[in-house]
Amino acid sequence: MKAPPLLLVLPERWLRSLPRLRIPPDYELRVCHEGEEGSYEGLLREASVGPWDEARFVWALERALPGGIFLMVHRPTGSPVATGAALHCPRAEDAYFPFGGELANLAVKTPHKGRGLTYACILAALGRFQQAGYHHVRVEITEDREASARRFLMMGFVPYLTSPETEVRWKGFVGKLGWPFSPDEWPRWSTYSRGPVTPTP
Repeated sequence: MKAPPLLLVLPERWLRSLPRLRIPPDYELRVCHEGEEGSYEGLLREASVGPWDEARFVWALERALPGGIFLMVHRPTGSPVATGAALHCPRAEDAYFPFGGELANLAVKTPHKGRGLTYACILAALGRFQQAGYHHVRVEITEDREASARRFLMMGFVPYLTSPETEVRWKGFVGKLGWPFSPDEWPRWSTYSRGPVTPTP
């Protein structure tokens, strides 16, 4: 069975002091408007890493904050080439995030990589969370996405140790990244989780 994604969370102090958003020349950052879902899906289908998951796209679309899906448009062609989304998503597996947000659907077309477009989309989505008053923002990461994980760590995200098993996984992963293993400084399952939720009859 494939291991579930690891989670990184952004400490609130970082969310309250985001760096200035800078848009590279020849690009324009804008919100995805109603009626553009098809173009948005096409961008994700083309640019996403790994197999395309239409069910997750629909799931994300239903949870996007108003004005929370961002498109980076290449001005000369008018084509959206990168994206990022701010989703309202209090729960994550067995962890509970009160009023929690998830940074999701990050993608950039290959010819436009290396120009800071994804980073700009991330900052735009974090700014939307900040505007909406969120305290908890997280992002999922898989262990084959070393460059992405390193970028999030450098931005101030920290591993969320959802269980003793994930602490072991993080130890191996940050070792590959050349990043300090600092479990005493990272939030644990007790930080956000209220334990299993028993359904009300």
